[in-house]
Amino acid sequence: MNKMLILSKPTATKDQVMQFIKNTKTAHSLCYAIVPMIYDEAIKVGINPVVAVAQALKETGYFNYKGVLRPNFCNICGLKGSYGGGDYDPNAHKRFEYWEDGVKAFIDHLALYCGVKGYPKYSKETELYYNGKGTFYDVNKYKKNGTTLDPRHFTYLLGTVKTVEDLSGKWCPSKTYGEDIIAIVRKIEGTKISEDSKVNKEKILNLAKEIISEIEGK
Repeated sequence: MNKMLILSKPTATKDQVMQFIKNTKTAHSLCYAIVPMIYDEAIKVGINPVVAVAQALKETGYFNYKGVLRPNFCNICGLKGSYGGGDYDPNAHKRFEYWEDGVKAFIDHLALYCGVKGYPKYSKETELYYNGKGTFYDVNKYKKNGTTLDPRHFTYLLGTVKTVEDLSGKWCPSKTYGEDIIAIVRKIEGTKISEDSKVNKEKILNLAKEIISEIEGK
């Protein structure tokens, strides 16, 4: 059986993704504002946006944040700080100021794993980490590729993952991590669009934006 590539064209439309969110009664309203950001950022680097969305949904519990991550972390993938720490230690996890920052850091981290051309980028937190370890970090080389807010943009991760299945035991210790993401991807791909989805989606999108403003303190 062929494995699911992370770098590929979209296997479902954004409308299918949002319809899937609507159909998932337990999904938080935040999904309506943040999921489109993930979809768009993933496409920019050649990642199948459906895979990226499915991974974020798994990591955040459909943005209900009932685990160690809290909404005000603006962290959508369980990303830790450069020095890592315990999975159940909230202080070990990166806190971003804005949702857009969290989304971009997530996509940059996944793109690094997949070996996307133009990576690694320059990460200030990663530089400080390497300096603290006494390890050379080629600042000028990586700055040519741009900058990233990914705190764990470790160069040794480049190209170590190609398929969703490969994420198991690498991105996450769980051996079923990739399978869980694939299960969500398949559900999204099989979602059919309903006629009234656009009207309802606009109403919930406005609500989601209000929630984001409240969380970010705007």
